[in-house]
Amino acid sequence: MLDTNIIYLEYNLAQQSLTDGLGSHLDSTYSQIISTYDLYSSATTVNLNYPGIDRTKPYLQSFNTALKAVSDWATQIAIATDFNAVSTILPVMSAVVLNQTFSSFIGLIFTIVTLLLTVISIYLVYTLMMVSVDTRTFEMGVLRMVGLNRGGLIIVLLVS
Repeated sequence: MLDTNIIYLEYNLAQQSLTDGLGSHLDSTYSQIISTYDLYSSATTVNLNYPGIDRTKPYLQSFNTALKAVSDWATQIAIATDFNAVSTILPVMSAVVLNQTFSSFIGLIFTIVTLLLTVISIYLVYTLMMVSVDTRTFEMGVLRMVGLNRGGLIIVLLVS
């Protein structure tokens, strides 16, 4: 959900931007109050971007390694700025988690289908072998019935 009550300002330029923008509407007392006001006491959210060159590096690692790297980076900044209410929101990492979960789900489905096809194949081979054994048993019984002796039956089996 998009929050429309957010203003993004650089901390070191915030007071100057406010006094410049509202300069004609404020008297000098209010301008003085704004320029000396501590913004840290009013900040509820601090948004940071992962730094430049290494920005994509954590996302190319395993999820847990990347989450640790980004969280460590955010924690160091939170400690340095003395901003106590820290909650790390990582939208790209959330997408990576979703992708990882989806990949695991697809892998599980693939494994189940492969296992099912293997079981069906084994059953079909077993069925064909049983039919073949039954047919050969019947043929051998007919050959024995018409007078073929055991030696001749063994020779027929070896030749076929």
